Amino acid sequence: ISIDWEDVAYIRTGRVMSVLLDGGEVILGRLTTESGKLLVGGEPVEFPQVVGIASASPREFDLWTADISVGLNFRSGNVEQKDLNTKVSLKRRTVKNNTKMSYTGNYSESESEQLANNHTASLSHDYRISHKWFFRPIQAEYYRDPFQNREAEWTVGFGAGYQIFDSPKLDWTVSAGPGYQRTEYVDVVEGEDRTVSTGAFLIGTFYDQDITDNIELEVDYQVTLTEAKAGRAKHDFYVALDVDLTSRLDLRLAGTWKRIESPQPDSDGITPEKDDFTATLGLALEI
Repeated sequence: ISIDWEDVAYIRTGRVMSVLLDGGEVILGRLTTESGKLLVGGEPVEFPQVVGIASASPREFDLWTADISVGLNFRSGNVEQKDLNTKVSLKRRTVKNNTKMSYTGNYSESESEQLANNHTASLSHDYRISHKWFFRPIQAEYYRDPFQNREAEWTVGFGAGYQIFDSPKLDWTVSAGPGYQRTEYVDVVEGEDRTVSTGAFLIGTFYDQDITDNIELEVDYQVTLTEAKAGRAKHDFYVALDVDLTSRLDLRLAGTWKRIESPQPDSDGITPEKDDFTATLGLALEI
């Protein structure tokens, strides 16, 4: 059952919750509200002091959520083609920490010839400092796309972020920080290094909004700035529109855009296209 926050008149939690207060103090207790005031374990707490609320359950399973989406396309007859698009997101949230892991894969084959085969795996961990600010001690990504002349690309970094909006229907954050990138090319022009290591600067934003009770919009964008020999700038943009079919199953229309400002030519002097676009229609399961 989903209830709009503005329609809630009274709260009583059935389990012990962990409450982070402004200043870093964490208190435990069941939550209740009386006459517009919050009580934690029977003790009054001012609403403006509350930075975050999460489950204090000792079960690790209660701290995790998962989102799995799959898109499939098969053609036969005059054209034999198959396409597979997969995205898996895992999130672990406590009152102070927020860990995200994701995997995205796209594979396409026609007449036994590969048309696409790219994979992206990412990890980030955020530590809440205050109502608006958080510290990101680790951010990492693995990327592989032979059609972009990327055999393997590793990016690691750290930084800080700011919560622009944090409401029941809108979540919007921005983050930035320095990093390091190591790129291994599939093939390069004679005399060029096949492996390039360089410093990087990462800038990203995440936007999640409930447009209606049944429709949700998610936007995730990150740009990685590096030296020209590593691509100069890599843009990763993801947008998804989810329509509720059941309480856990959504119909998802998603699109991705990847752009490398300075692609590395191969040994034949052929330079990959800067932009790659993907659009998928599939099902998403929330756990």
